[in-house]
Amino acid sequence: MKKSLIALAVAGAMTAPMIAQADATLYGYLETRLTADEDSDLQVAATKVGLGVRGVADNDFDGLETGYQMEMRFKAGNSNADSSDPSEGETEVHKANAWLEGGFGRLTAGLQNNPAERGVWSISNRANATFIDQQDNINNALVYTTPNMGGLELEVGIAMDASMGGGEDIVLSNGKPGKKDGDDVDVAVFGANYSIMGLNLGLGYANYEGADDDETSKDGGDIISVQANYSIDALTLGASWQERDYDNNVQDVEGWLVGAGFAFGKASVYGEWTERDFDNAGDDEGYVIGARYKLGSKAMVQLETAQFDEKGDLTTLEYQLNF
Repeated sequence: MKKSLIALAVAGAMTAPMIAQADATLYGYLETRLTADEDSDLQVAATKVGLGVRGVADNDFDGLETGYQMEMRFKAGNSNADSSDPSEGETEVHKANAWLEGGFGRLTAGLQNNPAERGVWSISNRANATFIDQQDNINNALVYTTPNMGGLELEVGIAMDASMGGGEDIVLSNGKPGKKDGDDVDVAVFGANYSIMGLNLGLGYANYEGADDDETSKDGGDIISVQANYSIDALTLGASWQERDYDNNVQDVEGWLVGAGFAFGKASVYGEWTERDFDNAGDDEGYVIGARYKLGSKAMVQLETAQFDEKGDLTTLEYQLNF
């Protein structure tokens, strides 16, 4: 906890001069969760806490805009007194990048969003965490984004000696690192989105080249994701498919996800069904049912219950705040 407080103070001191400028924005988010899991005790945790600054900087070139983003994420751990979670009290740099944008598109360097996430869709928290293995961030990366071309946008990028998710090594299965800290991975990524009249189509591809030939490593291989979702008035429908093909002796996985949601006023209800097919271990199926209520433009409560063959029953009550 002391480390988290020190990191928060340092982050605040570093960002203060930036947010004093008119073109800089301080932002943050907080997610607390009460979890009832059939395999463990009742837990209360701050599951997602972040603080960041983003903005634009002056330059002397007409038609060229320069900008930046820096974001810290704080791991608060859970309420169990006997918890040995090594992530408690830790902090990590979640995003740190600079970009140039003009008529040619945008070029971004550093720790940033993973373009391959464009192929991912989910309407729930639990199904997304269980089904999706694509990581949301990519480090040591250079990414080019095209201008929006009639609803079509493309991204392509490379990363050298990379890590994923903000300071952690590549994670390709159930949230567990495929290799120990310090092992480097080269990555090539591609993402595409097309949006028109409430319809959104997405494609994502990532190729990982592991740093060694360890037969148990999950660092080498390909992940391809495809998604489609459609919103009309209060109704949202969507589906996502993903296939992971590992280079070494790790079983490949194919997964499906379909979901729907309906909003009425400040409240909404949703549901999802997922299935994963492992080459050598059969299937894992599950569903998620949830409800959300907006307390304002930046605050929300959410109740979600899930049942999966592999992970059992889980019910969560969450409070989410953004600023």
